Amino acid sequence: MQRIEKFIFEYPILRILPGIIFGQLLTFILPAMPWVIVLYGVIKSGCFQWGIGKGIRFGGFYSGLLLGALTVEVLLPIRPSPQEVSFFKLNNSLLIKVDGTPRRRQIGEIQVPVKVIALSLISPQGEPFLKPLTKEYRFLCKARDLPWLNISKVRNGDTLIVKGVFQEIKFDEIISYDSFLRRQGFVGTCKIKYATQPLSREEGFIQILRRKIKILAERILGQGEVSGLPLSTSLGIKDVLSFRTEEEFRRTGLSHVLVVSGYQVTLVYGSVLAIFLSMFSRIQPLVRRYTAYSLAVLPALAVTGGFVLLVEPDGPVLRAWLALLVMAIAKLFEVGRNGAHTLLVGLALMALVSPGCYLDPGVELSFAALAGLQIGDKIGRGTIGKFLWSSLAASTLTGLVSALRFGGMSVSSLIINPWFAPFLSVVGCKLVIIGIFLVAIGVDPRGLVLAGASEALLLSREVVTHLAAVTVGYYEGAVGIAISLAFTALIFVMLKKGSRGLA
Repeated sequence: MQRIEKFIFEYPILRILPGIIFGQLLTFILPAMPWVIVLYGVIKSGCFQWGIGKGIRFGGFYSGLLLGALTVEVLLPIRPSPQEVSFFKLNNSLLIKVDGTPRRRQIGEIQVPVKVIALSLISPQGEPFLKPLTKEYRFLCKARDLPWLNISKVRNGDTLIVKGVFQEIKFDEIISYDSFLRRQGFVGTCKIKYATQPLSREEGFIQILRRKIKILAERILGQGEVSGLPLSTSLGIKDVLSFRTEEEFRRTGLSHVLVVSGYQVTLVYGSVLAIFLSMFSRIQPLVRRYTAYSLAVLPALAVTGGFVLLVEPDGPVLRAWLALLVMAIAKLFEVGRNGAHTLLVGLALMALVSPGCYLDPGVELSFAALAGLQIGDKIGRGTIGKFLWSSLAASTLTGLVSALRFGGMSVSSLIINPWFAPFLSVVGCKLVIIGIFLVAIGVDPRGLVLAGASEALLLSREVVTHLAAVTVGYYEGAVGIAISLAFTALIFVMLKKGSRGLA
């Protein structure tokens, strides 16, 4: 019992985190669970007040249980009413608003997240009218992507009328594609058959800025992957790479550098923090009263938050920014806490703002990478040793998640990642952003820095192509999982030896 209390003292967030996760999982299966938990608490509290059932302890688990259940109820979409579902399935015309960037994941198909605003109906007199819904519902729609179809020209923020086949998702599953869609805020899917031209276009500042940056890069570099690679690695602009490039990077375990992920967000934060630290450390009157870190961390987080908004805050980048926020707060106020506790606090925070996020492979990969970085930092000795061990441990733990989730892992990626991924990320993220900025302010109108970064990325792509051709050690199924477990066990053995050495 003392060992458990000591463990809870070391990781106080464990008083509430298991309850949060358990409460959310129960509510996914039983929608009425939040109110059952509330009723349970009221009865228990009444019994305690009346002297019945003495010794009953609520503790942090019940608080977490209640929080977890209520977050699912409040933050995730509720099931549409039967009448509204019948309207969707009757193939009525609907007034929709595009609620996200359209994607072209497959040739000839466009995927559009939409928000259904109203039903488009015809009155008995033959006049069209709109019937607003009681609530705006989000659907993930697909359509044929052909140049002469109106749906192929839509942008985020467009309002138009569509006709299609709508399908409600299942709300009582935990691990499924329907469950993933619900956690993303969707209540169903649809296949659009017909669409009008946009009736109105509300393009936000971020969307306009991203479009102008894409136009600028294509003007300097040209169209195709010569501009697609820099745009993908720096700003997360999707659908600009060929399937072959994506597959070759995947086989070498480098697919994470093709998109803006938590690693790139961390790079931006580290660079901006270093700049502000250098600036504030030179202002002696401020440094006498405050530490340079306490002065630099807030503007560094703010600038990084702006970068996250620019690349569109989807799951990985938003989670990385939240993790940086938690770690910054921990460094300021949780003196003496270990890194594992900070990771658990970050998980609790993300579970509260995004219920069920821990069921998504992206979250698992992010936390596996962060845990690997911390483990490698404890194993390694010296700057180079810490860097190599951190990269190896992060690759090993993310490889285990990939093997369990996707059924395959590449042993060679454990060697390729520590050496190749940092270079690609620095060039594809830092150097490209600097190049775009220099062109935008007129310092480098010919885009020499941007062109140099693009050439470096294209050359790296050729290297990756050769590596993918000779890559060995890609295992699938139970063999891949067993090898991943063996490498993970080796990492933890090294961690244990390293901890003994420090002791």
